[in-house]
Amino acid sequence: MVEIIYDLHYLGTENSLKRAFKEVSEKYEVPIDIVLSEWTLLEDLRNHPNCDLVVIHVGRDNGNVYRQAKHCKELSKARVIAESSIFPAGRHEILQNFDYYIGPLVDPQYVEKLLREYKFIRS
Repeated sequence: MVEIIYDLHYLGTENSLKRAFKEVSEKYEVPIDIVLSEWTLLEDLRNHPNCDLVVIHVGRDNGNVYRQAKHCKELSKARVIAESSIFPAGRHEILQNFDYYIGPLVDPQYVEKLLREYKFIRS
């Protein structure tokens, strides 16, 4: 079982995210429990202390997401992932504050890539 907390900022993406994770879960027969966090990321992390991955969408307010990433690392051993449709300026800063960077997880290919990176699925 892979437990993921996804910091959901865009409510319109919820169904697409669920579809992408379900597709990959079924394809590789890997159970995925995804917690969609709506502005309660740190509380959700406290309620799921053994989660494997925390995904934070990186947009224009990078200072706030860097603080979130730092707090997540203080509260948990989960890998903290930056997700964005474009690689924002400050690549060095992002990789200093996050464990990994991935494209938008509404696309199953990125879900698969992320799970491969952390060895939850194999070829």
